[in-house]
Amino acid sequence: LPICNECKGSASDFRGSLLQTGAGVSPADADQAKCTVQSNGTQFVASFTAHKAGNYGLEVKVQGKHIYGSPFAVECRPGALAPRKCRSSGSGLSNATPDVCSTFTIFAYDDYGNPRYGGDDLFTASLIGAGKTVRVQSTSLQTDGRADGAYVISYTLYTCGNYRMEVAADGQEIPGSPFNVDVATRAAAPDKST
Repeated sequence: LPICNECKGSASDFRGSLLQTGAGVSPADADQAKCTVQSNGTQFVASFTAHKAGNYGLEVKVQGKHIYGSPFAVECRPGALAPRKCRSSGSGLSNATPDVCSTFTIFAYDDYGNPRYGGDDLFTASLIGAGKTVRVQSTSLQTDGRADGAYVISYTLYTCGNYRMEVAADGQEIPGSPFNVDVATRAAAPDKST
């Protein structure tokens, strides 16, 4: 982040810090990161690494005083999808009924545990059993018009039996995969028996 084109002094005169801000962020939970300032000859450049996605205030000081514009507003977005950090839930991970749509949800995260907002990740499920393989893809769930990091996978199987379901993103399986799915007919209700 270029911070100053007209500043006087050397990079060692600068000090920077990054503090997470925003609604719902308590000081105890706020992510803080040390900031380094370097000169590339024509300007001073601040660099930092934040691990939590969110809004931050970047303070840059020279000899203990804020430079013009400091603190700067910085938005840190989630990193790339980390399939090994994703979580899943729903009955469709373990059982299904023939000719009835089954579903489960996958929650997408980056390496630091930040939810992946945006809805552009793709998960696939391959169900192997009963002499066939069924492949399906995820759909992003929308909450109030914006993707919230949750994806739903829906599938319908027509043959009873035990299936192995492999769930992956970017060629990497998510935790818990492969899942064992039992496809069985529903027991008849006692009042419906003849």
